Amino acid sequence: MIIKNLYIFFISQVNLMEYIIYISYMPNCTNEKILLLIDTFQRNNLLYNITGILLYNEGNVIQYIEGNKHNVRELFNNILYDNRHIQIIKLLQNQITIRNFPDWSMSLFDCNNNIHKTYFNNFMNISYNINLTNDKKINKLLILFKQLALDNIKL
Repeated sequence: MIIKNLYIFFISQVNLMEYIIYISYMPNCTNEKILLLIDTFQRNNLLYNITGILLYNEGNVIQYIEGNKHNVRELFNNILYDNRHIQIIKLLQNQITIRNFPDWSMSLFDCNNNIHKTYFNNFMNISYNINLTNDKKINKLLILFKQLALDNIKL
């Protein structure tokens, strides 16, 4: 009975998914460099079954990553030690049962154009709004990410 319970616990832990949303600044990253990097990110994310979205605006990064709990945490840990990033702030981290972006190994939105820049600014306003609880921030940020995805499909 103990072995069966341990097995059930182990399987449940392996299948846990979570997401992390963070912001950072990449001072030496140009639009051309981010386009080259996104190809590498997408290949690596496919290997580790990570999905998500990355918003980029003049060196500022907002990223949502989701997947297996272990893989997401390992990826975020790698980001923390990546010398291309400075001022990394983890905004939110939570468990999920289904993916919000199951088909995107990592979609890039260059927020230098007016449409995406509005999303970027709204995201930053929500992230730093101290009057919102984490649950409300989570809901607002996920809605914003999903709306960005839907609007991008329409473009």
